[in-house]
Amino acid sequence: MDQPPKPPTEMTTPTPQTSYVGMWVTQDGRVRHELLPNGRYDKARGTRESAYQGRYTITGDHIDYVDDTGFTADGDFRDGVLYHGGMVLYRTPGQLAALTASAREVAALHREWILVGWEQKAGDEPLDFRQKLGKYYDFTDPNLLLYDDFDPQHRVVRSAAAYGAIWEPAFSALRSARHQVSIAPAVLVDGALATSALQFEARLESKAGKVTGIRTLSSLVWHATGAGWKIVREHNSTVEVPISEVEANLNADGGG
Repeated sequence: MDQPPKPPTEMTTPTPQTSYVGMWVTQDGRVRHELLPNGRYDKARGTRESAYQGRYTITGDHIDYVDDTGFTADGDFRDGVLYHGGMVLYRTPGQLAALTASAREVAALHREWILVGWEQKAGDEPLDFRQKLGKYYDFTDPNLLLYDDFDPQHRVVRSAAAYGAIWEPAFSALRSARHQVSIAPAVLVDGALATSALQFEARLESKAGKVTGIRTLSSLVWHATGAGWKIVREHNSTVEVPISEVEANLNADGGG
């Protein structure tokens, strides 16, 4: 005997995974997503609170958004981080605090890398790359990618040792190399990887007395290891500039 059709049931909002319920924010705090326990979300952007609202569903580690206006979007949770619409969102407050601390650490390392690691005063011993800059590179990693277009041969190398072999002879020909940071480090951190970029200027004086001014955009990728953050990718782009500009900035900045 045929059964009569069942009456339609009301659509219910799926119960979200409780591990993902709560507030998610971008590193700069500008975008904030609150995933509510009832399957609703509330998104804020900058000073616009509740800029977007709607429903969300989570399947495994994937999230689908349906805005109240009908707009749809999605994202994925990976290693405790939400990737959505080209943005990276973190839990608060502990995760952001750790992220901020890592960004500060990487920024300080990048500044130290140029202001201490590459600095050379008249009378200094010849550059020993491993001794002076070893803390910034992993000498056991054969898969680095390091490049500086100030190298006349424009070599791309895969190891810290090979990189040192480029610059030890070059610095042995210098009487001094003075540096100062002209644009402060900009850092992004994503788990165990970080990128940093800064601009520096340098006054290079050869042992023959020739003085050259340069301005360099330095971009580094760092990997968090058991021994701290280490450079795994490096790209430095350099132009020569009037030495008067560099010396004026060095004098104004005190050389660093």
